[in-house]
Amino acid sequence: MIGLDPTFPVAFGPLPAESSNVELGLAPASEINLAYSDIETIAEAGSQSRLDGVVHFGDSVLSALELCAGIGTFGIDHIADLLGESTT
Repeated sequence: MIGLDPTFPVAFGPLPAESSNVELGLAPASEINLAYSDIETIAEAGSQSRLDGVVHFGDSVLSALELCAGIGTFGIDHIADLLGESTT
């Protein structure tokens, strides 16, 4: 079942070591596993990565969080519908 309560874990498979096709030699030397406790934590990690990468400035990240609020919920609900599951 897919859910959005705070206990809903989100994890992605490992990113293989030295797997970058874009910047050869700059990929991590070991696998990286990404796991998040909830969808809000994913949003925070994404926001921080845009700041760390100097892609955006702070005010734009805060505005994007406000503007995009609910998109993750919509996506999870849509996936649940496709799988014939309920998010409630």
